[in-house]
Amino acid sequence: MQAVALFRLATTIDGKAVSPLDPGDSNNAVRIYLASLGDMGAPMRVTPASFSQSTAADGWHYLLLSPGVYYLLVLPPGVEQNPPAVAYHAASARYGRLTQYTFVQGRGGFWAPELMAFVLRDMPPPDFRELPGFWFQVPENGQVVYLGSLSVTCRSGRGVFGNLIDSCGDVEPMDDPQSANQVIAVSLPDLAVESLPLVPYGRSRPGTRVPESGAMHFVARGLGKIEAVFTGAELAPWGVIPSAGQPRPISVYNLLAIGAGLATRAGAAAQAEGRRAEVQPCIDRLSASVGTIDFASRFTPALEQAARARGKRFPDAAESGRASHRLITSVPLLRLRESGQSDSLALELALELRIETVDDGIVRYYRVWSSAPQPPIQSPHAPRSPLYAQFVPERPAPRAVAEWCSADGAALLEREISAALSRIAAQVAPDL
Repeated sequence: MQAVALFRLATTIDGKAVSPLDPGDSNNAVRIYLASLGDMGAPMRVTPASFSQSTAADGWHYLLLSPGVYYLLVLPPGVEQNPPAVAYHAASARYGRLTQYTFVQGRGGFWAPELMAFVLRDMPPPDFRELPGFWFQVPENGQVVYLGSLSVTCRSGRGVFGNLIDSCGDVEPMDDPQSANQVIAVSLPDLAVESLPLVPYGRSRPGTRVPESGAMHFVARGLGKIEAVFTGAELAPWGVIPSAGQPRPISVYNLLAIGAGLATRAGAAAQAEGRRAEVQPCIDRLSASVGTIDFASRFTPALEQAARARGKRFPDAAESGRASHRLITSVPLLRLRESGQSDSLALELALELRIETVDDGIVRYYRVWSSAPQPPIQSPHAPRSPLYAQFVPERPAPRAVAEWCSADGAALLEREISAALSRIAAQVAPDL
């Protein structure tokens, strides 16, 4: 059963409201990306609906969603202009806003048609500010879930051919349940409204309690096997010249550039698939050992040890009485990813953590921690996206394919899994 996820979004540029009903300049509009975290879905760009023209003009929008936990990313205006006011930094796998207007084409990056945005390959400019996004829950049997109100304030600057976005502030969440109830009372008078505001990704709802050690549940979700991933095609400029109605030769050049880009990407994808097929027999042997690994027996002691190192400990069930919250952890991602040289692979392991109330299953905290090699320069709008992963600082060491496929490969995999869980536990302890 789907529920109405209701929110309000207000955007202003130089103090003037940007109406969602005005088709105008697409560069002045926000972009909204949504991903289902339950299945580690791809962050897809969405266009929310509105109940009427009057509610749309007032910034009220909604999405029809099934029960679950979701990731929401709002990109402020200025993504499509050159120089950009918002760009994607590949090394950290984060979109970010650029707070200082500098008329330098591309700001050290390149335009990626796959993202319709600029990509920063190397170190980002000092004024790059990460946009982490939000998480929210649609509960079971929910009818209308009010997610809160968001506001974005921007100012413009002069460009060669007119005004561009100079910079925008943070996406500010606010809570106005009374206005939400009034909107629903008119548009959907027979439905009940539940207020579960958006939470900045990586944070918990106010009042969340750390569960005692006896209320920790571990689920090895989706771990029937391990897989190998080779990079293949990466994001790169295609060398296309904007035509803007220019003479035919430029259009011909663009067709040739696009054709060359597509051919290069297809070749890289085919090469990556060929290398994956070569190591598949080895990966199948390693997969057989994954089912024997008890992830809970490795992570729980590591987390308690990391907590003790910080002078803390999880309360005991006998001390705190009946648990009001429970911590659920799962491993949704386990694979060997190409890292460094082409014949080297490093372990990539993701750990999902959520704290929820025992009585009603309301999620109070959600985060995905990842021990992984440097992410490739590829689109983050794919399943198991790095956009909603928090990477531990220490990167796993790459190992030669021959080492993974040796007689000691299964033992090596177990050691690397234990090391990854310990690295994640060291980050989770202060988080909780």
